[in-house]
Amino acid sequence: MAKWGEGDPRWIVEERPDATNVNNWHWTEKNASFWSQNLLRELLNDLTIEGEIGQHKESDTEIEGTAEIPNLSEENDPSEVDVNVSVTTTDIFSEQLKDLMRTIGTQKIREKLAEYIKRLKDEFSQGMILPTKEQAKTTSNVMKVTPSKQVYTASDDNVERKAVRLDLTELNMTESFKCKAEEFFRALTIKEMVQAFTQGPCQLELTEGGKFSLFDGNVYGTFVELIPNEKIVQKWRFKNWPSGHYSDVILEIIEREDSTEVKLTQKGVPRNELEQTREGWKNYYWQSMKRVFGFGAMLF
Repeated sequence: MAKWGEGDPRWIVEERPDATNVNNWHWTEKNASFWSQNLLRELLNDLTIEGEIGQHKESDTEIEGTAEIPNLSEENDPSEVDVNVSVTTTDIFSEQLKDLMRTIGTQKIREKLAEYIKRLKDEFSQGMILPTKEQAKTTSNVMKVTPSKQVYTASDDNVERKAVRLDLTELNMTESFKCKAEEFFRALTIKEMVQAFTQGPCQLELTEGGKFSLFDGNVYGTFVELIPNEKIVQKWRFKNWPSGHYSDVILEIIEREDSTEVKLTQKGVPRNELEQTREGWKNYYWQSMKRVFGFGAMLF
């Protein structure tokens, strides 16, 4: 249990300068399920545990079992996380393997979970902990104005129009997939296929101006242009980007002799969101599509 005054800042109610939420109840909730599932797969899949387990070292026998983690939480230190190991057989080799997993295996798993907890706090929780009134005063004294390429203005005629400046940049990526151009296009435009690699419900209106929404509404926008098997253009944004700001996403699909090359150009990305956006495309689009549909394996 946390000591008085040392709790998670997201759960502490303090006076806010911007009147966010009634009566200053300003905690924020974000669904981390999808993000966590993908990161844990990345960290734990193909994890190798090595150690001496007697005669079984030279055996070809396969032993199946499970490692259950019942108390994984960012509030727990990784050393406090339980790893409950069980096997489906009861011979001496199974018991030796279970002992190996309870010792060296548990240590290796906790190391991976420590990385998960750190990235949960550093990456997923960005923007959730808001400054208090006193912090805002301190920050305002050292803020610097950075020129930008785009200006947004308030639309309320009853208030003075104020400019909100964003420092924007461009994201460029090229990825190769072992599939036909038609297969890649279908993976991004067929609802059942999109739901398969995003692991959740989605909204797709496949017309110019049609809306789309993925990842529990954390990514959404509209389709600008759809050229089957060749090109997809979207107005695209993260839910936590400044209100009303969309980037321009262009996906060029080029079928090669033994693969399909996809060129991503994304204009208008807030500079402080560039790396998070890049990692999002890499982990939640490209790698997930390759894993689910086999686009990372040779199919021709």
